[in-house]
Amino acid sequence: GQENMLAIWDIKSRRQMKFARLDCPADCLEFSPNGAFLAIGLKGQVTVLDATSFAIKSVRRDRKLAISEIKFNKDTTILAVGGHD
Repeated sequence: GQENMLAIWDIKSRRQMKFARLDCPADCLEFSPNGAFLAIGLKGQVTVLDATSFAIKSVRRDRKLAISEIKFNKDTTILAVGGHD
């Protein structure tokens, strides 16, 4: 089977800093403006991770099709999500 991974790289040193395995392929992702969170759009769900530890902060499954767009507002209090359905 195919493995789905999320990796964060340090571009200057060309080294992988963190990685996590995902249950399915990601369609989109967005860092919060303050850098504290990472929102990932997967098929039918949005997962919000702590950007430092990759600990899951929230999971919302309310769609059947892929998530195509995710955006945090400036103070990270709202997350807007757009999907194919």
